[in-house]
Parts: sequence; structure tokens; C-alpha cells
Amino acid sequence: MGIEEIAQAFIDEYYALLDIGDPSSRSRLAPLYRSDSQLTWGIASYRGTDAIIKFLQSVPNMNHVPDPPKVTIIPETGSIFVEVTGKLQLGRQDESAYTEKFLLVSKGQGDLYNM
Repeated sequence: MGIEEIAQAFIDEYYALLDIGDPSSRSRLAPLYRSDSQLTWGIASYRGTDAIIKFLQSVPNMNHVPDPPKVTIIPETGSIFVEVTGKLQLGRQDESAYTEKFLLVSKGQGDLYNM
């Protein structure tokens, strides 16, 4: 599988889990994070798997319509930098544009986690 396919598979899985109707189900995203992972939403930052999942469970229902991701490999570390833009609807609010960036790092044996 090429880098673009790996990035697209990650994005597909991530948004499928994130956009589930029941926010408590977002706990299934936990394996995609580590204790040193960080999520920034607006001006707020959340560090570590537990803090990130707790925050994501507090956000109303979401619907992401991502454009194809922009993918860059970081050869020195074998990491993949993925930038996703698209449309986001939060709860009953109007759609708005969003940008999300992921740094995917190998856990070994083909698994990735998001820094």
C-alpha cells in the first residue's frame, strides 16, 4: 500500500468513527492516539489519549465531508503528515470549512497512531 492509500485509509476510518451519531462511541478512536498525542481545537489543546477522547465525546454530532488529503512523508522518521480540508457540520449549525492536520507515526507491525 502506498503512502497516499495509507493516508486515505486512516482518514476514512478516523472520520467514520468521529462522525458516529452517538458521541460516546468516539472512544473507539482511542487506539489512534498515545499518551503524548495532542489535539488542538481552536485555541484549546488536549494532550494524551484520555483528554482527547473526553473532549471529542463532548462535541455535538459532527458530519465531515473531506476533500482528498494532501500527504507528505517525513523520511527521517518514517512519519506521514496529512492535511485534510473540507466541510464540517457541527450539530445543527450551518456547514463551515475546516482544516485538520495529522502526524501519523508507525507503532510497528503496520499500525499507526496520531501525534
